[in-house]
Amino acid sequence: MKNIVEIKNLTKSYPNFKLDSINMKLSYGEIIGLIGENGAGKTTLISLLLNQLHLESGEIRIFDMKYNKNEMKIKQNIGF
Repeated sequence: MKNIVEIKNLTKSYPNFKLDSINMKLSYGEIIGLIGENGAGKTTLISLLLNQLHLESGEIRIFDMKYNKNEMKIKQNIGF
């Protein structure tokens, strides 16, 4: 089964906050919810998925394509 979203070792830092080594897979047909306290990184993760923020390390693949090389095609497919 292919994954719609794959996140490998994603890292993003701010002076008082850090997403560190995030790994996640979302397969076709699955639904995911992001739940957490204020400041837990939910919005940062979504912004990274949409390439609105620059990730420091790691890799994001959507529809089995690297985001940094296929941004326009991916955004057209997700209706962004």
